[in-house]
Amino acid sequence: MPPERPLKLLDIGCGEGRNAVFFARNGYKVHAFDLSEKGVEKTKRFADQARVAVRVFRADLNVFRLTETYDILFSTDTLHSSHPSIREELFDNYKTFTAEGGLNVFSVFV
Repeated sequence: MPPERPLKLLDIGCGEGRNAVFFARNGYKVHAFDLSEKGVEKTKRFADQARVAVRVFRADLNVFRLTETYDILFSTDTLHSSHPSIREELFDNYKTFTAEGGLNVFSVFV
């Protein structure tokens, strides 16, 4: 559903941008990152073709930490790739930078 107010969403491990572009098309302010440079480039092209804004960048989720707040953190089929030794610290970072009343929407393989 389109947001009732502007919501900032981070797509963690965006792959080729399918979900990031979907959210941008539906009115979200989308930031996205992926480890793959090819994925980042495909996301940029897909967003351009769809005529939506997606701020996409390359980052390794095992190293990258949030420094700005998001209303929604979204990740599908990515977070299981994080190194087990950093997961507690990683999720603490995500909680710290989730806006009050915000959402963490994570789908992982177990």
